Amino acid sequence: MRSQWVWEGERVTLKCEAQGNPSPSFRWLKDGSEIRKSKDVKIKTNKKNSKVQISRVRLEDSGNYTCVAENPLGKDNSTSYINVQSSKSRTLLPT
Repeated sequence: MRSQWVWEGERVTLKCEAQGNPSPSFRWLKDGSEIRKSKDVKIKTNKKNSKVQISRVRLEDSGNYTCVAENPLGKDNSTSYINVQSSKSRTLLPT
């Protein structure tokens, strides 16, 4: 996964892929705490990947997002940093 720099209010999607036999289960963490689904946070998972989508990011959504893929034979993880910038600091460029 790659780190992302986004404006407050934008949509963010993170995708994690893993393969194994048996197929891995996926978990998402933000700054070490498990992410829960909510009105603005969707988590979609199938046998090969998992996605977390935040429909309107807020400043407090900045942080390290970790995907953990795990099966009985082991586990692996990948982390991405999301940096949410205030929409108030957005400058308009002349057209």
